[in-house]
This record gives sequence, C-alpha cells and structure tokens, in this order.
Amino acid sequence: GLDADGRVVERGVNLPSPASGPAAGRLSIDSEALRFLKDGSFYVGDEYGPNIYYFAASGRLQGVIVPPPAILPMDAKGMNFTSRRGGVSGRRANQGFEGVGVTPDGATLIALLQSATLQDSGAKQVSRANTRLLVYDISKDRVPAQPVASYVLQLPVYTQAGDGKIGRAH
Repeated sequence: GLDADGRVVERGVNLPSPASGPAAGRLSIDSEALRFLKDGSFYVGDEYGPNIYYFAASGRLQGVIVPPPAILPMDAKGMNFTSRRGGVSGRRANQGFEGVGVTPDGATLIALLQSATLQDSGAKQVSRANTRLLVYDISKDRVPAQPVASYVLQLPVYTQAGDGKIGRAH
C-alpha cells in the first residue's frame, strides 16, 4: 500500500489513506497477515491502522476491526497512520498487526502486534520486547467492536553477534 499519510472515513471509521496523488481518499493497506475461513471469507492484518479487515469470499470488504484506542497511532496532532515517522503513543511506525490467526473451532480471532506500543516501551527500538496480543470472539459477529481479552507477550531478543543466541532486553 501507498504510505498512509492521510485518512479516509469509511463506515464511520478513520482509515489509512494517502494524503495526495491518484490514491488519495482510497483505503491504503500494508497487509502483513492473512487468514482464510472455511467459507472462503478472510481477515487481513494491517500495519498502518493497525486494523483487521474482514472480506467476503468475493473480496468485498465487509467490515473493519479497529483496535482499542491505546493501540491507535497518535502524534502531537492526533491520529497519524504514516509509516515514515513515529508518534507519541500507539503502534510504532509501520509495526501494526503482523499476525492474525483463528482457532480451529473458528470462534476466536487472535491478532498480534509486531512490537511494543510506544507507551509500553519508550522511543528506543531495543526496548520493544513486550508486544500486545488481542483476542476477539467472532462466533456471532465476524467484526466485533472490542476484544474479549488482551495479553502482553514477551518477544525473544537476539544478540547482535548473529550467533543465534538469545540475549536480554535492555
């Protein structure tokens, strides 16, 4: 997707969009995760929003799962989806939903951020070892408004030596 340095409002939701050029006003997705369901419909995890988009088997957008406010990318002026500069809270620039999965029974959607939110880790990249895992009940509604659970997940940290050994977070 083209860098989402702007936004477009669809279905009452602020969504990432280029601010200018031929794609301005259109949804821009930096898709990082894809999960098909048995009926052919599918979820796409996005880094810009970070949002989770739900599509019918035909490819038509059916809805958007917006994460809790603490995960939305904010800068001093408000919501900012760009991947070119960091914000003050929410997901780090270009580090939204990296993984999306569905439990074998098809009732639960699980989404994982690539790394820690800014407020959970500070500005230094080396301190981003704790990320967020969100759990949604999709048994009755494929586009739920809120997660049913949220967890902190500690990511492995590897040494700079490139020897495959796990180091400690700083």
